[in-house]
Amino acid sequence: MDGCGCQPPTRERLPVTPEEAAGLCAGCAWGDGFTPEEWRTIGWRMHLEQVPAGEEIFRQGDLEAYLAILTQGLVEIARTSLLGRERMLATLFPGSVFGEMSLVDGQPRSATARAVEDSTLLVLPAEGFRRLVDEQPLLGRKLLAHVARLISLRLRQMDGILVEYLG
Repeated sequence: MDGCGCQPPTRERLPVTPEEAAGLCAGCAWGDGFTPEEWRTIGWRMHLEQVPAGEEIFRQGDLEAYLAILTQGLVEIARTSLLGRERMLATLFPGSVFGEMSLVDGQPRSATARAVEDSTLLVLPAEGFRRLVDEQPLLGRKLLAHVARLISLRLRQMDGILVEYLG
């Protein structure tokens, strides 16, 4: 369910073997620093989703928490202002990671993600993330450190944009 109480679109969720997940993540710059064995361990908790062009992956205000790695396609991230205007924040290409904030803070989505092209996502649901942290604390801590660095990088980028905007 999303923040408005509506049912999210039904997408095809496909199983992924740990080896397939490791292979998909190996080409992702965000995944540098993980061994193939670590990716296989993380991969046990992941699945693939096929998202048709034009479909929302998640909407600002949605509650479902997961991290996604874009393995194929193109995704736009947008946020609706208090005045109701949608502003484009980013265009994501294969290898991009998004949705990570929801894993950390459990808060509603702060933006909307929409597939511009037919897209494939490698998804780590919040429950899989929590189980990884509980069952494999060292690997969980390593994954959490990667998520924290990604959030920090995005915050620094937004700081730069804000400084330029305020002039």
